Amino acid sequence: MASEFADPRYRSRILGAVLTGPPVGGLLASIAAIYLVPGGNFRWVYALGAVALIIVLPLAIVALPESPSFLRSHGRFAEADRIATTHGLPIPTVTATAKQSTGHTGSPVKLLFRPGYAGPTVGLWAVNLCSLLVSFGVSTWLPQIMRSAGYAIGSALTFLLVYNIGAIIGTLLASTLAERIGAKYLVLTGFVSAAIALALLGTHPPILLLMLLIAVTGFGGLGTQNMLNDHVAGFYPADARATGLGWALGVGRIGAIAGPTYGAFFVTAGASVVASALSFAAPALIGAAIMSFLPRRGPLTKAEAEAEVDFIATH
Repeated sequence: MASEFADPRYRSRILGAVLTGPPVGGLLASIAAIYLVPGGNFRWVYALGAVALIIVLPLAIVALPESPSFLRSHGRFAEADRIATTHGLPIPTVTATAKQSTGHTGSPVKLLFRPGYAGPTVGLWAVNLCSLLVSFGVSTWLPQIMRSAGYAIGSALTFLLVYNIGAIIGTLLASTLAERIGAKYLVLTGFVSAAIALALLGTHPPILLLMLLIAVTGFGGLGTQNMLNDHVAGFYPADARATGLGWALGVGRIGAIAGPTYGAFFVTAGASVVASALSFAAPALIGAAIMSFLPRRGPLTKAEAEAEVDFIATH
């Protein structure tokens, strides 16, 4: 929705700002954990998460309009055009015949495998799997890895705080650059940065350099996933955007589920800090390798391209 309602000229920047939500939540959770967990009050950290979940539903109902592309796909053109006009969105020019045939039959997943999209769709699923494995695995095990390196639990939780700060700052900077060079190259940069930073964590660097490396890891973990969401949202046309992003993140959740378990094989088995860190550097490099072969954007239809060009030209 953020991608659809954003001004095309600043879409990456706006989407990047929206996507700082998860690391900001992680930042607040880290601060809560620093003060609550050492005293054994970890349940209050979970309670804060429950409060956030309770707030989400009324906000979604009250604050969010419906997606114009969703409305058009169901033949509700007048309603879609009214919302688009209210929010200054481009309105595609379609003929009456096209309007009659807009509704798709069968599974919407078929849209992801139309000509020109099948291979990149599978590739994006694989990249999301690698990204979420790294992101969830590192955020789960970073405090324990740092404790294994000799840091107290309070200090280890502080590193998780720095990790989220790196994700926030990295996402904002990367989203600004993405408007110039494209989100794909920021995804590649994030993966490689994470791999290098993780590899250097095990060298026991000075504390200031250690903090910097963890911040870079935050950008390479959560920040890379944010840029990947930006890339996927821009890769698919409007009628497949939600389905494309939903399926990419859904398949990627396999990595999110596997990440903590994958890390446990190394951390709980008494592996060294170097081995534990490198275990997450490997899937980051795999994700970068796959991403390097994927196109920057899927092929637009003539109507979609004309609508976007017209909108930018008149604004």
